[in-house]
Amino acid sequence: MKLSNDENRAGHQRMAEELAEWGRQWRLEADMVRCPYCHSVQIASQADRSFLHDSACAASALGEQYPWRSLAWILRSL
Repeated sequence: MKLSNDENRAGHQRMAEELAEWGRQWRLEADMVRCPYCHSVQIASQADRSFLHDSACAASALGEQYPWRSLAWILRSL
């Protein structure tokens, strides 16, 4: 099924918004995702594991804790 130009634009806009939200919680650096608050990292080969923040990191209680899965879901339509 081919999408109309309007549907395609709407999908790209939604993806851009989701990427911006993802980028508020995570930093992508080569094959690592980094928490911008506690600076803990997770490599891509650990995508099946929950992200391990520093014990004092306030971000550990926020949102998605599987950043690689979340990123893959956002990019699924590419």
